[in-house]
Amino acid sequence: MLAAAEAIVAAASELTPLLTAEQGKPLSQAATEVYGSAAWLKYFAGLELPREIIQDDKRGLAEVVRRPIGPVAAITPWNFPLLLAFWKIAPALRAGNTLVLKPSPFTPLVSLKIGEVLRDVLPPGVLNVVSGGNELGGLMTAHPVPRKVSFTGSIALPARRWPRRQLRT
Repeated sequence: MLAAAEAIVAAASELTPLLTAEQGKPLSQAATEVYGSAAWLKYFAGLELPREIIQDDKRGLAEVVRRPIGPVAAITPWNFPLLLAFWKIAPALRAGNTLVLKPSPFTPLVSLKIGEVLRDVLPPGVLNVVSGGNELGGLMTAHPVPRKVSFTGSIALPARRWPRRQLRT
């Protein structure tokens, strides 16, 4: 994870203008998002998962054992495509899981570039980036393989019909 953070920092000069061009935020805010993503990886890389002992007496020893749950699906919105992705990626990787990231169809390029940047840093299959329309998110959440889904965004709501007010004359 530390090597992944370093790779993101090394690619910041490519990622920052791409994020600005695709999403529209100023370069300074895009740079903050890129470096913030690397910082999030560094934080979770150094996060200790202490041994948690529930019971240790004459009757026995019981401790909490945390194991990876398997593939995780992450669906992210357009407004902070990198930072919100790494809020999902970093804890999932720290817990030992693999992850499939589906960015917003409005900002897929910077997420695909992250997949490219980290392709040679992370083991094959650990981080997978797929892009597509909104229907892809539905397919991912309905699929039986992801053991957990992390979704940030909104869903389409039907148009609301407001009641007409009666005007009194």
